[in-house]
Amino acid sequence: MLSAPADAIASIEVLLASHQLCASWYPQPISQNSFQARITANLAQRDVEDLVSKLAKLCIAFEVSVSGLEPCSFLYHDGLGLRRVALDASGEGVIRFGQLERLMELSQGSNAELKRLLRLASATAWYDLLQPYMTGNSSVELMPRAV
Repeated sequence: MLSAPADAIASIEVLLASHQLCASWYPQPISQNSFQARITANLAQRDVEDLVSKLAKLCIAFEVSVSGLEPCSFLYHDGLGLRRVALDASGEGVIRFGQLERLMELSQGSNAELKRLLRLASATAWYDLLQPYMTGNSSVELMPRAV
């Protein structure tokens, strides 16, 4: 999923074309004068990393999911920056034992600080901010039910 301002679409199209990719753009419901696209591709890991670093300079937000030997997601939001999250076989985020031990040391016994560090490590803030961008372009609105 990509979300980009209208004036960046041409640059993104050139970038995607350099990787033999093409996007179909749709209006982004939550952000004025911006568009969204979903693309499926088969790229080498180094090509994905190159594409992601360049997209981060052009997009408002995106998620790039990578499957293969080392599955991961690259998450980007212009307010938080770029984040890579390792995934397990079911698509859940992975925090390795060494990483967990480091977080426990950094928290210095504070449960609140450990919780904050775990939220950062699991990219919770990125997922929270990206979720509204994931909605499709739908003209259907849910109406509240009368009680």
